[in-house]
Amino acid sequence: MSDGTIKTGKSAALDKGLLIFILSLYALLIFLIAAQLFFSDVFFKISLKNRKIEASAIAKQALALASKAKYREALDKFDEALSVFPQFPEALTNKGVVYLKLGDLNKAEKAFKKSLSLNPIDSSNIYANLSDLYRLREDSLKEIEFARLAAKSALSPVGKFKILADCFYRRLDWKSALAEYENEAKARLNLANYARYAFEKAVRERAENLKLEGKKLAKIPSFEEVLKIAFVDKKLFERQLNRDKALAVNLNKIGICLAKLGEYKEALKSFKEALSIWENFSDAKLNARYVQEKLRYSPKKINSR
Repeated sequence: MSDGTIKTGKSAALDKGLLIFILSLYALLIFLIAAQLFFSDVFFKISLKNRKIEASAIAKQALALASKAKYREALDKFDEALSVFPQFPEALTNKGVVYLKLGDLNKAEKAFKKSLSLNPIDSSNIYANLSDLYRLREDSLKEIEFARLAAKSALSPVGKFKILADCFYRRLDWKSALAEYENEAKARLNLANYARYAFEKAVRERAENLKLEGKKLAKIPSFEEVLKIAFVDKKLFERQLNRDKALAVNLNKIGICLAKLGEYKEALKSFKEALSIWENFSDAKLNARYVQEKLRYSPKKINSR
C-alpha cells in the first residue's frame, strides 16, 4: 500500500499537455530572442553602413573647404563627420593634413596616430604624412623612418619607390633620390607591376565594400579580368602606359637628380624622354634648356654615367 495517489489516464494526459505547452512557450521565447538578435545585427550593420555614407558625404564637404584654404571650417566638418562615424580613418587622416597646413604639428600627429590605430586598409598614406610632419620638426631620423614605413606598406609597387625617392629629394640627397626614382621608372615600365597595381586597387576597393557589410572577400579577380575592367585590353593598356604623365614626371625628377650630380648629358636624355611622353610638360622643357646651356658653355666638366 503506497502513500501516493495513482493518477488516472485523464490526469496524466493533462500533465503531458501542460508540459508540451510549457516547452512550446520556451521554444517560442528562444525563437523570439534569436530573431531579435539577428534583426538587431542586421539593423546595426545597415545603420553602420548608412552612418559611413553620411560621414563620407560630410567629409567631402570638408575636403572642398580645405581645397579653398578654409581650414577652420574644414576642421569643423571633419569633426561633424567623425561624430556621425567615429571609426573613420580617412577623415582622421585628412583632419591631420589640415592641422599640418595650419602648422599645428601636435594635433596633426595625434590625428594620424589615431587613424593608424583603426587599422586602415591603406596605412602608407598616413606614414607618409607622419614623415612630412617629422620633416617639419627637423627630425631627420623619424622623417626617414616613417618614409620607409610608408614605402614598405605601399599597396602600389610604384609607390614603394616613389615615397622614398621624394623623401630623399626633399632632403637634397640627390644620389639616393636618383636610385629610388630609377627604380620607380623601372616599376612603371613593367607591365606586370601595372597589372599588379590595378589588381590590388580592385581588391582593395572590393575589400572596403565588403568590410562595411561584415562579409569575407568574394572571389578575387584574376590579372586578366582586372586588365579588362581597367584598360579593356593589353594593347590599350600599353598605349595608356606610353601616355603616362606620371612616368614623364618621374623621368623629369631623374633628370633633375642627374643634373644636380653634374651628369648633364644623361640628364638631357631623361628630360627629352619625359617630353616624348608629355609634349607640353613645361618643367621638363625648362630643365632641358638649362642643361643644354650647361652643355654649351662647360663641355669639359660634363660627366658621363
